[in-house]
Amino acid sequence: MVDFSFLGLNNPDPSTYNLGNIGIGDVIQSVNTGSSNMPETTGTGSGLNLENLGGIGGLSKILAGIGNAWNGFQQQKLAKKTLNFQKDAFNRTFANNNKVYNQNMEDVLRARSAQTGQNYDNIIAERRL
Repeated sequence: MVDFSFLGLNNPDPSTYNLGNIGIGDVIQSVNTGSSNMPETTGTGSGLNLENLGGIGGLSKILAGIGNAWNGFQQQKLAKKTLNFQKDAFNRTFANNNKVYNQNMEDVLRARSAQTGQNYDNIIAERRL
């Protein structure tokens, strides 16, 4: 049998839990009308004190969340810079490859033209990238 004591549950069988007088009708009534027989769970005050935050642990979670948000923004900026760098590198490589292709094609067709005596200028113009 699995030990659920770390969860504060003495008996892992959900059918033995005492849920009080709350039934499915109360939940449906709460959803439909906004009022129900369910117990009130709201407290008083602004809710911004260390007791409501869970003490120092809760405050540290909030600070960690703020730090994580800042870290996320920094990573997003770095990702944008990296993407722009990669796009620029791709565009330069693509342009250079087009020049190499066009030059090789032109060299081949000019050499063929020299051997056969035919004019390949119209083919060079239409096959250029």
